[in-house]
Amino acid sequence: IALIAAVWALLLLKPDLDDALYVNFAVAAADSPASPLLAGDTLYGIAGLPIAFPAYRVHSYEIWNGALSYLTGIPAIVCFHWISAAVVAALVPLAYARLFRLLLPGQWLAATALSVLLLAAVGGTHEWNASFAFARIWQGKSVFVAAVLPLVYAYAIEFAVAPSPRRWLMLGASQVAAIGCTSTALWTAPFAAVAALASTVRPTARGVAVLGAGALASGYVLAAAAVLKPAMSATSAASAPAVAEGTLGGVLSGVFGGGALRLFVLGAVVAAWAFSPRGPATRFAVGVPLAALLGPWNPWAERWVAANLTGWPYWRIAWAMPVPILMTLVLAAPLRRNVLSVRGWLACLAVVAVLAAKRPVPVPVRWPALKVPRKAYAWAATLTRRAPPGAHVVAPGEVANWLTTFHGRVYPLDVRSSLYLAAGFIAPEEIRTRRWMIRFASGGDPSAGAVRRFRGGLDRFDVRGVCLRRRRGTPEVETALRDAGFRRTDRDARYEVWTR
Repeated sequence: IALIAAVWALLLLKPDLDDALYVNFAVAAADSPASPLLAGDTLYGIAGLPIAFPAYRVHSYEIWNGALSYLTGIPAIVCFHWISAAVVAALVPLAYARLFRLLLPGQWLAATALSVLLLAAVGGTHEWNASFAFARIWQGKSVFVAAVLPLVYAYAIEFAVAPSPRRWLMLGASQVAAIGCTSTALWTAPFAAVAALASTVRPTARGVAVLGAGALASGYVLAAAAVLKPAMSATSAASAPAVAEGTLGGVLSGVFGGGALRLFVLGAVVAAWAFSPRGPATRFAVGVPLAALLGPWNPWAERWVAANLTGWPYWRIAWAMPVPILMTLVLAAPLRRNVLSVRGWLACLAVVAVLAAKRPVPVPVRWPALKVPRKAYAWAATLTRRAPPGAHVVAPGEVANWLTTFHGRVYPLDVRSSLYLAAGFIAPEEIRTRRWMIRFASGGDPSAGAVRRFRGGLDRFDVRGVCLRRRRGTPEVETALRDAGFRRTDRDARYEVWTR
């Protein structure tokens, strides 16, 4: 199953623009190994600009890929898309197997196969668990959601059942690994650990003592959160009123989509306990969802959760609910009497087929390749090759987003409009001008006034390379570029590159 998962992850081709930041962390570490890691911004080449989000400083997964790139000479993006993707995808069924050995000891292998089938076959939104499990498995947050989070649950249950120093260390280590994958684990990992502990221990004095001792295994993660909280609070508080999915209903539709999938998710959250065998599985199916409903999923606590835990990606409260595990508990019910039952497997596969029938976010399956949009990535490579390393460049957004993933990189004026996080360090007027330059390069207003403004921006930001979406009948743009000392080096029917 692990081998099949690894191959499946390599065959899926789903480019994700978050690579502009995450791959860039690894590229910067590999290109400048003597520099402090994650100390400041590496996207824009602006001296003194801090890292985009302070919580990124706890990340180590991107630095692992940077180290791999530095030691082997393999480009960082290849380390992410091929090596890490295959390794982590293989770890996903192993992590689920570890958990299901505890929850469903009689059907653990079948449950593992069902969980992988769910994550591989059932399509949903961009934020649905299956998107992280294999379609975006090379990213740190995907490693956390798909591989590390099941281990946190497993180690918490193991410690609660039979406490020992080794199991306590494993519970703590899994949470440390979690925050190395994503800063969201600063609150999600301790919550998952305590929820699993509380759902397993018995309500006795000894049970309370075990719960307290197990909770101490989250101490390192909570200490890291406390250290980062002052730097994060301003960003989180500012974004809380503008949360895109500001209600639990918005999260349910935004993450789990609609139709049969959302109905099945809600049914599993509410009733998975009724389909589970008595023992750890029933207690898990009751305790962890109940903790999530009283905590992060509490509709009366939305603003507090956004301001103090999630910040602007409020939809990540979905990670507090072990949805794929609960769905698997339901699906495995027909196999409880006989794992080899043909009728039971047909029933399970029929449900999966219904859930997989509608894929609002189709993912192409192709021969293994970099998970990038080919044309935009190729032009980003051309602009990087033509402009000198460390130069500032202008390019349309779909090209600019990939410039930061190359070694010997150039600096785009803006990447995914992320400069809003630097509003306290860069003048608002400069941010607006940078974004306008990108819109112009994308084929914006070619009027005489706009051309003059673009010509001024080339000097203002000392731009050394330009990628333009080609326009017809606009010789003024070419004239302005030639007057500024640029010459055209490459072009096709859609784009052209000029260098200074």
